[in-house]
Amino acid sequence: MPQQNNSKQVSLWLTEAVDDCLRIQAILQCSTKSTLIKEMVVQHANDNDWSVDKLTERYAKHLYTQWDLRWREKSDFRSYMTKSAVDLVEKYKLPIRLSTRIIKLCEEQHKRNQLLSK
Repeated sequence: MPQQNNSKQVSLWLTEAVDDCLRIQAILQCSTKSTLIKEMVVQHANDNDWSVDKLTERYAKHLYTQWDLRWREKSDFRSYMTKSAVDLVEKYKLPIRLSTRIIKLCEEQHKRNQLLSK
């Protein structure tokens, strides 16, 4: 996962036992809990080859497959993508830049599939 200059504060609830473990480990590393958690999350993202591009492509494939397999008979593609775009922003709280990219990738997939089926 590439390093970015911007940081965003994120909070989370932990059990008391996990919090205690983080406190002790932070002391052992002469660090803070927040630094320790940040390093753990970044390491997990790197280990799993997460990037914004790869995850948006992955979700776009998932979203398109959902329409193709489950909703094709009940909803036309354009209506499904319009509803999905709204859900991505309002329900899932994705920034518009990510939502737009996901919908665009779905549309590209739809065009490819239409060309292949002709």
